[in-house]
Amino acid sequence: MINKLKSKLINLKYNTGRNKIGHIGDNVSLPWKMIIVGGNINIQHDTHIGTGAVLYAITSKITIGHYVVASHNLRIITGDHERRVGTFCNSITEATKNHHIGLDKDVVIESDVWIGMNVVILKGGSSAVE
Repeated sequence: MINKLKSKLINLKYNTGRNKIGHIGDNVSLPWKMIIVGGNINIQHDTHIGTGAVLYAITSKITIGHYVVASHNLRIITGDHERRVGTFCNSITEATKNHHIGLDKDVVIESDVWIGMNVVILKGGSSAVE
């Protein structure tokens, strides 16, 4: 119990993004170098994420199951930009944005999944073991 607590405290010292995650299970290994935007992220127990990860979840959720191993440079992005034919994307403001077209969708990584190096998982993505 004491060693587990020490391990979590050491990880907290070097991983400033960890405090933005909604739920972290036991025995989770997160890199000291990772970017987290938003806070709708849940990571279950016995999961490892390699260095250089970017987890981006502003309005949608990222759920990562237990016994998941992700290699370096994982990218999970739950959102997208609104696109309109004939309109430059930077001219679409928050006031003119159509909030009902499903730009953000949850990402679910089921349990017992291995994710390779430099993988990008976009909105609505999910994985499962069959």
